[in-house]
Amino acid sequence: MEINKSLGELPDISTPDMEAQKYAGSILLPDTDVVFRNIKNAKRFAIDIGGSLTKIAYYSTVSHRKVLYRYNAEKDSAASVDGDDYQYESSETERLHFVKFETKYIEHCLDFIRNHLVFSKESMAGKSIKATGGGAYKYAELIQQKLGLT
Repeated sequence: MEINKSLGELPDISTPDMEAQKYAGSILLPDTDVVFRNIKNAKRFAIDIGGSLTKIAYYSTVSHRKVLYRYNAEKDSAASVDGDDYQYESSETERLHFVKFETKYIEHCLDFIRNHLVFSKESMAGKSIKATGGGAYKYAELIQQKLGLT
């Protein structure tokens, strides 16, 4: 390849493949339930609305189920699954989750909260939402309108 030293002219190095692919393909995002684990079990949430980011923190409960096998000394092994030598142990723990949005998309953030954490305006009757940051004051009317607060 030769270097062209004249002003304003660059050698043509494009290939036929580059010409055919002018735009990037779409990105396929996973389902909301996969990304935001246990959001259906969310118990409480709070919002921090800052100048550039809006953060949501919510906690949910997660159920665990474990199989406990009884040890059979005569066979020197764990009891078979077919017998009654096992039992289930269930437990429930809490997890804290965080979701962030750019504050310029505050309406999308509030729609997300309404669809996944609040569910209905009737369920919010007489309740309050904890919000901090400068945006809590700035977007107070929008929050009340979108989430059905009075």
